[in-house]
Amino acid sequence: MKNKGMKNYFLAKSAIFDNEEVVASNYINKVPLENDRLSLLFYYLKKYFPDINVNFLKKFKLNTFDNDYINYYSGLYYLKHEQYKQAAEAFQLVSFKKEFLLQSIFYKGIANFYINKDLSSYYLLSYINEGNDNEKLAISKYLLGQIKFMQKKYNEALIVLDGCNSNLCKELTAEIYLKLRQTDNAINILNQLNTDKSYYFRAVIYFNQKDFNSALE
Repeated sequence: MKNKGMKNYFLAKSAIFDNEEVVASNYINKVPLENDRLSLLFYYLKKYFPDINVNFLKKFKLNTFDNDYINYYSGLYYLKHEQYKQAAEAFQLVSFKKEFLLQSIFYKGIANFYINKDLSSYYLLSYINEGNDNEKLAISKYLLGQIKFMQKKYNEALIVLDGCNSNLCKELTAEIYLKLRQTDNAINILNQLNTDKSYYFRAVIYFNQKDFNSALE
């Protein structure tokens, strides 16, 4: 029985290598051990991610605990393909794996940004409070700042953006200062940037001040 299981394992692995998903699914169903099916899943993800087939992931039939792998990578796939509702639903199912829980909070914030701003705000703020990845923290602050900006909660947006040094955060901070008619603060931020948007904002400010020479620089 054990030898037969190992034979099906290697036949499944060979079919995965050849990208024969129908054949691989048949053999995966005959692999009795959870750890062996999990090993096949890792092999598939290593070889094909991010160009995976999320329907094929379901063929590995893992227990609830290990199913976090399937839900997490399905969420990343849906997010990449801008299927935000499916992405949010997949990340919501991640429940047990510690290494995925915090990352899922971040990605739920991104996915919900496009479908539910209130939920997005909740998850982005949660990641800001708990996360430790500088790049993800900057993205979270920028997106949450955007939500506050769209809600015209400008002072709250400035609090969120405080300490975020990415170009996107600085551009948004300058735009908020312009909305608040705090031109000097906006200029101070814009002078730290060399982006197309910063050039545009500076030109608008100088044009409104009738400083046409500076506007053309």
